[in-house]
Amino acid sequence: MKALLGMYSLRRMMAQDLDGALAKAKQLGFDGIELAWYAGHSVAEVRDTVKRHGLQVWSCHTDVQEMLRGPEKNFEDIASFGAKYVIICHMPENERPGGVDFERTREQVAMLSSMAKEQYGLTMLYHNHDFDLLPLTDGRRSLDVSYASFDVLGELDTCWVEIRGASTVDYLERYQNRIPLMHIKDIRKNPAAAGESSPLPGYEFCPLGWGELDFATIFAKAQACGVEAAILEMDEPGCGKNELECVEIGAAHMLKLLGR
Repeated sequence: MKALLGMYSLRRMMAQDLDGALAKAKQLGFDGIELAWYAGHSVAEVRDTVKRHGLQVWSCHTDVQEMLRGPEKNFEDIASFGAKYVIICHMPENERPGGVDFERTREQVAMLSSMAKEQYGLTMLYHNHDFDLLPLTDGRRSLDVSYASFDVLGELDTCWVEIRGASTVDYLERYQNRIPLMHIKDIRKNPAAAGESSPLPGYEFCPLGWGELDFATIFAKAQACGVEAAILEMDEPGCGKNELECVEIGAAHMLKLLGR
């Protein structure tokens, strides 16, 4: 299983110092990166800098409406990095199961996924958030309905699964070989947490290995269930550390979990 850095974790650094942010990803020993847009830089500038540092781009984030505004340009840009995957990073409530635009969105995703694959060699994935783990009126979790409804693979996010009382291990088993990428994000309970560092009330983001999630078990199950790459991601820094410190701590722990 490969170790990737989600560059969203260093988006502020990337915006101010593109070369430095990508050099750091390489220096910390990651096998590659995932892009979440381009931090205000042109695609060509990011592509050239990635190439200069010898990094492999595995995946890029976008969303349904952004793809629909210009699918050819969107997919051409992502494919130009040599990426394997295009990620639907988020769906607003109206597009998700139970939403007023769900059926239309399902048709749009089918069209976009087919286009991405057939014309650009990109496989589409859906990245979950905490709201995707909430139950619908029939008792099923929204994520399970999404997986049943959209002809895409999954990018499972550990934080958002576990914070809603679900199990990453259970999802990996249930959707074996359908989850090629996994976001690795740690959390811990903290009643005092507030602001951006808090994913939900009573919790805070923290560097990988400082929180409460059992990543040794999660990584073992991921290896057994066909996950190709684990992606270190911090939505926001926490535990009194800045974003670069969180990534450095997390990188060391992730590589240790992978036996390196």
